[in-house]
Amino acid sequence: MPVNEEAVAAIDRLAAFAVGLDYARLDAAVQSRLQLMLTDLLGVAAAGARTPEMRRLRAGWQTEPGLWPVVGTDTTTSAETAAYLSAAAACCLELDEGNKHAQGHPAVQVVFAALAAVQLSERPVSGAELLTAIAAGYEVAARFGRALSRHKPWHTHGHWGATGAACAAAMIRGCNERQVAAAIDASTALMHVTPWDLVINGHFARNLWVAGANMAGLNAARLAHAELVVNSGATSSTLGSMVGTLDARVLTDGLGDEWLTVGGYTKVHAACSYTHAAVDLIQQLKQEHHAAPPTSPRYGFALILWHRPYSQVCRITGSRQCSPSHLSSVPQC
Repeated sequence: MPVNEEAVAAIDRLAAFAVGLDYARLDAAVQSRLQLMLTDLLGVAAAGARTPEMRRLRAGWQTEPGLWPVVGTDTTTSAETAAYLSAAAACCLELDEGNKHAQGHPAVQVVFAALAAVQLSERPVSGAELLTAIAAGYEVAARFGRALSRHKPWHTHGHWGATGAACAAAMIRGCNERQVAAAIDASTALMHVTPWDLVINGHFARNLWVAGANMAGLNAARLAHAELVVNSGATSSTLGSMVGTLDARVLTDGLGDEWLTVGGYTKVHAACSYTHAAVDLIQQLKQEHHAAPPTSPRYGFALILWHRPYSQVCRITGSRQCSPSHLSSVPQC
C-alpha cells in the first residue's frame, strides 16, 4: 500500500518533541501524574508477580542468569527477561493504569522497556533522563492509541504501545531525533496479533502482549541505533492498515500544549475499566438492599456505553469536555 506521508511527517514531529523534552521543565501536572503512574504500576506489578499463575510462569520460564530483578520477586535475570516478566505481572490482575484518550494502557507497554534500556546502557543514566524518556514514551504511545481506530477483532494491547516503548528506549540509548523517529516507526513492524476473542475467553497469553510491546520497543531502538531502519512509513502498513486506520493529524494535535498523560487513570477494581461503573452500581445496590440486584436491561446499558471508544462516549453523552470522571462514579477508574 502507498506510504502515508502525513504519518511519516507526524512521527518526525513526535521524535523532535521527545528529544527536546527536559523533565525539570515539564508542567507540574505532568510530573505529578508520572510519579503517581509509576508508583501505581510498580505496585501492581509486585502484586501480580505473587499470583499463582505468575509463579508458575517464572518457574517454567528457564530464566537466564542476570543481575536484574523481576519486580516483586527474588528472581534476578537479564534486563530483557526481567522487563518481560514484570510487564506480564503488571497486566495479569487487570489493575494496571490506563488512559481513555489512548483507549488502552500506555504505561505497562512503555515503562519496562525504559527500565531495561537503562539496565542495558553502557553509560550511567540519571533519574531525570529516565523520567524524561518515560514521559516522552507515554505521550507518544497515548497519541498513537488516540489516533488509531482499530478494526473490531483487535484488542488494544501489543501494537500501538510499542511506539512509546521504542521512543523511550531509543532516547535512553542516546539516539538522535532521526533515529528516535526510525525506532517509533519500526516498532510497529514488530507488533503482536492480539484478537479480542482470546481476551474474552480468558487466554493467559493475552498478559504477554504488553510484554511483547516492551520488547518490540527495545528491539526497534536497537535497529534504529544500528542504522538498519529509517522512518519509512512502516506504520502505514501495520497500524494504518492491518490493525485499523490511523489519523496522522491526530498524532500531533496539540503537541506540546496538551498532554494526554495527565488524563490517565488508576484502577480501583481488578477488572477492565469499562465494567467499573457497573461494578460500583452492583456494590452499592448490594450494600443498600443487602442482596444482589435484580436483572434489568438498564444495567446492561451501562456496560454497552462503556465498551464504546472514548470519543464516541463523549458524543453520546453530549459532553464537550469529556473526562473519565464524567463517565463513572469512581474517580479515575
